[in-house]
Amino acid sequence: MIPFKRFSNHRFVWRESSTLPVHVAPISLFLIVVVALGVSTNLWGKWPLVPLEALVPKPAHSFDTTTYASSDAWKIAARYERFEGTQTLSVQDATGTTHQYSSPGRVHFYAFGQWHQLQALAVPNSDSLLVVFSDATTGKTTHPDGRYLWLHAVPESGVRFTLDFNAAENAPCISASKVMCLVAPEVNALGFYVTAGAMSDRFARVD
Repeated sequence: MIPFKRFSNHRFVWRESSTLPVHVAPISLFLIVVVALGVSTNLWGKWPLVPLEALVPKPAHSFDTTTYASSDAWKIAARYERFEGTQTLSVQDATGTTHQYSSPGRVHFYAFGQWHQLQALAVPNSDSLLVVFSDATTGKTTHPDGRYLWLHAVPESGVRFTLDFNAAENAPCISASKVMCLVAPEVNALGFYVTAGAMSDRFARVD
C-alpha cells in the first residue's frame, strides 16, 4: 500500500489519509506514458509535414497507384521564369495550417486556348523544384488536396522545356497515414481537366 494525502472537507488543509492500493500506481504511470506518446507521435491524429527534400523521388522511383493512360498530348511546351530574388509562397496543409516556402520562379505554358502559370517551390538540398497544383479533376478522380509535379532538370530563365503532366504524382499522404498533405495553393489552380498522371484510388471512378 502507498500512503497519500487528501483535502479535508474541501479546505486546503492536508492530513494523512488511508492508503492507495498499490495497483493504482501502475495505472497512473500507464496514463502518463499514453499522454506522452500522444504528444510525441501525434497519436491524436495531427501528423507533421515531411520535409520537401525527403519527398524527392529516387532514380528508381515508382508508384503503386492508378494512373490515367499516358498521352503525348500532356507533354506541353513550357517556359521557366526565374524571379529576381526568391519570393515566398504560402501553402496550407490539410489541417489549414499555413507554411511559408521559398519560390524561385514559375512555369508558363499554353493550353486550351490560353496561357497558364504554375509557381514552383524550392526544395532544400536539391536541384529539383516542386509544383503543387490542382485542376478540375481534383476531388473527383484525383486527390482532393491536389497533385505534385517535379521539375528535376530546371532550365534557365526564358528557356523552353517540356512540362509532362503524365508524371503528376499523388502527395505522400495518400498512401501513408502518418504524413500530412500540402494543399495546392490558389495560384496553382488550373481551371481545366488534367487527365494525366496519378489518380486517387479512393476517388477514382469511371463516368
